[in-house]
Amino acid sequence: MPPIQRLKQTDPLLLGTIICILLIGLVMVHSSSAYLAIRKFSDQLYYIKKQLLFAGIGCVIMYGLSRLNYTHYRKLIYPALPILFVLLVGVFFMESSKGAARWIKFGDFSLQPSEFVKLGMVIYLAHSLTRPGRRMDTFMSGFFNHLIVPMLFILMIYFEKDLGTSVLLLLVILAMLFIGGSRLIYILGTFAVAAPFLALAILTQEYRLKRVKSFLQSLTDWSLDPIKNWNPEDPNGISYNIRESLISIGSGGQEGWGLGNGSMKMYYLPETHTDFIMSSFSQEFGFFGSCAVFLLFTALVMMGYRIAMKCTDEFGRLLAFGITTLIGVQFLVNIGGVLGMLPMKGTTLPLISYGGSSLLATLAALGILINIQRRSSDGRNQMGDYR
Repeated sequence: MPPIQRLKQTDPLLLGTIICILLIGLVMVHSSSAYLAIRKFSDQLYYIKKQLLFAGIGCVIMYGLSRLNYTHYRKLIYPALPILFVLLVGVFFMESSKGAARWIKFGDFSLQPSEFVKLGMVIYLAHSLTRPGRRMDTFMSGFFNHLIVPMLFILMIYFEKDLGTSVLLLLVILAMLFIGGSRLIYILGTFAVAAPFLALAILTQEYRLKRVKSFLQSLTDWSLDPIKNWNPEDPNGISYNIRESLISIGSGGQEGWGLGNGSMKMYYLPETHTDFIMSSFSQEFGFFGSCAVFLLFTALVMMGYRIAMKCTDEFGRLLAFGITTLIGVQFLVNIGGVLGMLPMKGTTLPLISYGGSSLLATLAALGILINIQRRSSDGRNQMGDYR
């Protein structure tokens, strides 16, 4: 029997959850961006047309990667690393946007290399932690050696003035190291060493310090009064974004105002189609709709971890764990930001927020996850049976 026929079929619940979240994202990108698109481009379909294009390409990539044996990434990751590095270097030669150099632009389109670096680092670390002859009982061989390459890319992302993504990626890498067998004391030691550098990075950049102050103020000021703390330099107060986000969420009530009827996207709340798309969604679909999205992501993460636990191949297990953790952490960081529970740092909501690079990278990661699920059908060692 040909090997492909020995593989388990794609879990319909997993695929259905992915498609459902993606469709919600497409609907909300159009709803939340129409006013902005009219103002900037005189075309209310400008953003959704681009998002539909990337969604179509991403679905083709997801399908292709769901058929490609994931064990091949052990060999592919080495030529991919220099390509990812060159892409990160390339952003420094591009015109900065909002004070940060994060995109390589091609006419009306732009590429954000850090989105693909996150997936690349997950693949690299899964390979590094499962190489033959490794030892996990010492600091050098069981921890530090695996961290060298990821830290190089994390530092590159940091120098792009993208502290949030570098911290997010570090958290995912440390989680994979712990699951891969590194000692807990090394993980905790890394947090202790990174803490003063993180504090310094915040204190030396005014916009980062402003975000932290905004977050701290939101924890103590629940009046949501936009006049409070008024000053001529910042007439809306440093917590303006968070307050407007919470107003948008709270005004939706239980059932919401209905699709397309939200008011906060009309220039009150910034970045309604990217960072704060969940705030706009909550106003239009209410508490029940927001709970549905939360349950969909919870189901996706639970299925991802279940795939990791059922996979008998150690590389596949770590790869599934890393992909699931990456998506789950991004979801929690975005939701925490729009709720004022975490400092807002610009993390997109996977599959929902507008952004081609994020959408392509996420769908590619999910394609790999589906492949791992399909190749965990009969408990056999995937490398031995299907390579």
